[in-house]
Amino acid sequence: MRSRSILGATLMVFGASCSSNDTTTVTPNPPVVVAAFTGNNQTTTVNATLVTPLTVKVTDAAGAAVAGVTVNWVVTSGGGSVTPATSTTDSNGRATTVFTLGSTVGTQTVNASVATIASPVTFAATGISNTPVIAITLVTSVPTPTGATFDHDTYVRDGLAFASMWNAGMRIYDVGNGMAGGSPANPVLVGSIITSANGVAGGPQVHNSWWFHNPVTGQNKYLFIGQEGSGSIGSSSAGDIHIVDVSNLAAPVEVGFIHIAGAGVHNFWMDEASQVLYAAYYNAGVRALDVRGDLSSCAASAKDAMGRCNLALSGRLLGSGLSAAGTYVWGVDGAAGIHGAARCVRHVDCCGLHARGSNKCLTPGADEGVAEGHPHNAACTHQRIQIRGPPRG
Repeated sequence: MRSRSILGATLMVFGASCSSNDTTTVTPNPPVVVAAFTGNNQTTTVNATLVTPLTVKVTDAAGAAVAGVTVNWVVTSGGGSVTPATSTTDSNGRATTVFTLGSTVGTQTVNASVATIASPVTFAATGISNTPVIAITLVTSVPTPTGATFDHDTYVRDGLAFASMWNAGMRIYDVGNGMAGGSPANPVLVGSIITSANGVAGGPQVHNSWWFHNPVTGQNKYLFIGQEGSGSIGSSSAGDIHIVDVSNLAAPVEVGFIHIAGAGVHNFWMDEASQVLYAAYYNAGVRALDVRGDLSSCAASAKDAMGRCNLALSGRLLGSGLSAAGTYVWGVDGAAGIHGAARCVRHVDCCGLHARGSNKCLTPGADEGVAEGHPHNAACTHQRIQIRGPPRG
């Protein structure tokens, strides 16, 4: 009887543990907290994607990670974007998106929210401008020498500053070249020259300059100096381009000039690759001159009493134009485009131009050519011109 009871008990226990009708259901705790995990408070340029994705972690009341929770991502300021806009937490309770900033400089924000949690989490990022900020600071001042009304233009190249000191001439300073130990904060005078007045009322009137670096010969021998005399806007002007040999920067020597009868030079620009100087001669329009080779050597007929060469009389004139009555050209600049024998000047600034918008070319000795008239002000335009002439040997 006792033995039978033990067996019956054993059978009952066995039957209970193996019953196929017994099931157990585990219900996860609901999510109650969504918090920033990684990616908050980053900085990058505007319109760029943050390096670290934005990640949240969702947990229950006990602090355990909750998987399978949908997280919604919304840009709330700054105009950026998130990808994806909806993500699902993994087994670690984490969900992620990638944030690309908008164009706003400063703080940009994204909210991450879960439908069953009242308070979203906010991610902040800082957008910085992708435009470099250049700080301009005055480091020193150079007093004008005796006789100088002012420093009109200063041309800087290779650590040398060429200061156009009006009637006190051209003064050359080491501002970082090293030849005289100068620096921007401590300019050191290297050399100077007072160019000839060339019979122009008012004196040398040194206005601007260009130090020619010849890519063919490798020489940096010549400094072109503009002289601006008096005149009447729209009808007259005076002043020449003076050519100075600066092989010895400490002792510059004037070796030539460019004189255009009845007109004076203002601004000029050099197409160094082609060795062509383009100069604005006010009422005489634009002149293109060949500046190759030795500018101190010319025929006797092109020399003045001082032995200087007048390049305008030395067969170096390549082209001219924009000299119609009422045209007053004060500047020429730009990058040259060379196609065969054509040489193009990007911009010419003219006052009182008549043939606005025409499309012609300048040929040697001819007064033609303007194209693409662009308003500059009520009296002036920007123009595009071409100089065409026979190939030079």
